[in-house]
Amino acid sequence: MKKLLPLGLFNAAYLLVAAYFSLTNQNWEFIVYIIVVLLLAAIVLLMDRRVHFSTGLLWLLSIWGLLHMIGGLVPTPAGWPIDG
Repeated sequence: MKKLLPLGLFNAAYLLVAAYFSLTNQNWEFIVYIIVVLLLAAIVLLMDRRVHFSTGLLWLLSIWGLLHMIGGLVPTPAGWPIDG
């Protein structure tokens, strides 16, 4: 469980920042995505209890989550087609 505390703090930090920016920009779709990420994190925790993922894998999953949050919060440039 000691390996999970730094991971939990890291994930909580970037999810709170993402939630703050989503709320201030009224990006409600992204709030739903944050909830989905939390559910996926819970599934990973449950799986970790059974299969004991390596610390490196858990950190990589956390960094992947961070990159998803950053990517979702970066505005699309005005000239880019976003409607299909």
